[in-house]
Amino acid sequence: MFSIESITKKMSNVISEELNLDNNKKQVLNYGGFAIVHIFISITLTIILGLIFNVVVEALILSFSISILRKFSGGVHASTPNNCLILGNFVCIFCAIIVKFVIIGNVAEPNLIYLDLLGFLWCYYILYNLSPIDNPNKPLRNKKKKLALKKKSIITVVVYQSIVLIMVLYSPNELVGYSTALLLGALWQCFTLTNPCFKVITTLDSFLNKLF
Repeated sequence: MFSIESITKKMSNVISEELNLDNNKKQVLNYGGFAIVHIFISITLTIILGLIFNVVVEALILSFSISILRKFSGGVHASTPNNCLILGNFVCIFCAIIVKFVIIGNVAEPNLIYLDLLGFLWCYYILYNLSPIDNPNKPLRNKKKKLALKKKSIITVVVYQSIVLIMVLYSPNELVGYSTALLLGALWQCFTLTNPCFKVITTLDSFLNKLF
């Protein structure tokens, strides 16, 4: 199986040699290249799988809502970028299918409003008590930075909730599915801060490592 890290490392090595960059600049180039390639592949896979299952918009909303909140809240990590791609796309497509073919049309709009309120209340509780979860490879020890990230996490969810309520109350019915996808994105990302999710992701990550 191809490795995103190995591909971007080879690319950055070639560019660094051509431009005669020192080691520090080479590492920055490698990190930046990896981030760009990883994001590009992730979005491309989401679109392709979304087209296959007819859930492109819902899947992209889930993907972006998770990614934006994750930037501030942190969360459980897969052991490799490839596993991250697989698990991330599985979650987005699975939740998008649930939204479009299970929730919408089967749950009355007033009930959706109550579910939105309960869901976001749970998000606030989790973020207040658990965020941010730092990367084990880059521990976050600065208390001021931790507090700032917690505030940004909560503000992000406030924005999400405002968008959802506006879409549910004042927008056409077809947008209700998009608002539900936004809610599920927030719920999933907050779930990644909890121990149960850590156990689930660790188990799936271990399975993928054995499989590939």
